[in-house]
Amino acid sequence: MKRLSALLILALLGTGASATTAPLTLRVEAVCVPLSVSAESVTVKCTRGSQAPADPRGFAGVPLGTWHLSGHGSSADGAELFTYRALESAANHVTFY
Repeated sequence: MKRLSALLILALLGTGASATTAPLTLRVEAVCVPLSVSAESVTVKCTRGSQAPADPRGFAGVPLGTWHLSGHGSSADGAELFTYRALESAANHVTFY
């Protein structure tokens, strides 16, 4: 492994050759994680510039039900914060007899 690293460094540095440039393209994908989860609300933290996730139920620990986006803000580190609230409806309740 050390020999391979040394050969790679020598190949990159060259021996007296002129500098070569190569284009480098980086693409950053949106990453979202649940920040807080309760029966009434879910807050999701996403990378800066991200769109709100369409449905927070895709995250682990989020209860079943109907959720709607109720707020948007930014954290101190510049991340996007999206808050969802549970909608109360007869469809969200199960009655046992």
